[in-house]
Amino acid sequence: MKRTKIIVMLSLWIGALSAQTQYGNEWTIYGGGGSSGLKYEAENVKTGIGGLFGVGYTYYFSRTVGLSLGLEAAMYNSTLTISSLSHEYTVEPPSGLQGSFLLRTNFSGIEERQQAIVAQVPVMLRVQAPVGGSAFFYFGSGGKVGVPVSVGYDQTVSQLVVSGYSAFTGQTFADMPTHGYGAYPAARTKGKASLSSPMMVSGELGFKIGVADKTSLLIGVYVDYGLNDIRKDLSQSAPQFDATTTQYSLSNIINSGYITSKIAPQAFGIKIGIAFGSGKTIEPGTKTPKTKPTKPTKPEPLWGL
Repeated sequence: MKRTKIIVMLSLWIGALSAQTQYGNEWTIYGGGGSSGLKYEAENVKTGIGGLFGVGYTYYFSRTVGLSLGLEAAMYNSTLTISSLSHEYTVEPPSGLQGSFLLRTNFSGIEERQQAIVAQVPVMLRVQAPVGGSAFFYFGSGGKVGVPVSVGYDQTVSQLVVSGYSAFTGQTFADMPTHGYGAYPAARTKGKASLSSPMMVSGELGFKIGVADKTSLLIGVYVDYGLNDIRKDLSQSAPQFDATTTQYSLSNIINSGYITSKIAPQAFGIKIGIAFGSGKTIEPGTKTPKTKPTKPTKPEPLWGL
């Protein structure tokens, strides 16, 4: 008996959902996450986990086609690892030496975590098709333009080894800490970086399932692909050693000339949201059943006249 009641209640609930219609205006609140990072060509660069959160509005021209506009915040994370980075400088020779003198530095174990938070405006054409009585399969394609809100880096260097070489004597100077030659301990620095505004092509697909009157659940996947190079202010230098002060300094790699390829955001992941309908209702088209024309019947003969 209890099972029968449950079945009847579910049937009534499904029947109520089947009666739902598509509204002309649709407001959405959504969030998502997955692989999201700054993509560029370099050794050992890994895309991290990121996500997005936003609100949107869709105007439906018909039951199946609409145009959406939104505002969202997206987070991109990447990690760049450089096993070794060497520099060679020509400096004044120490007292008592003649000829050219080279200062050689070798940074090892460089790791830079890069994070960008970008405000984005998506504009997409949405197409959907009914699936059953209360659900739609949807597909959206379009583009996004963004403005970086915050760009930061967190860099560590495991070790720096400094040595000198005299071309006059052919001698290498090492393990002389009082003169600045030798091994330096690990160091870490955090700071701000700068990037330009990205432009992206975007796509998404999934299901919109009615859960209540004027309310639907959105479950799908999304992808964003950056088109333009967002590198900016390449005046920074990679980690370097100051021969005068015998100190080494760290600076972000995003704004240095180390990365020669374009930097662009890329992301794909799962997207979940809630949609609220309002305004006019767009009912599914109904077909008028065709009826076959009836043949005229011959009048019965009147006997006896």
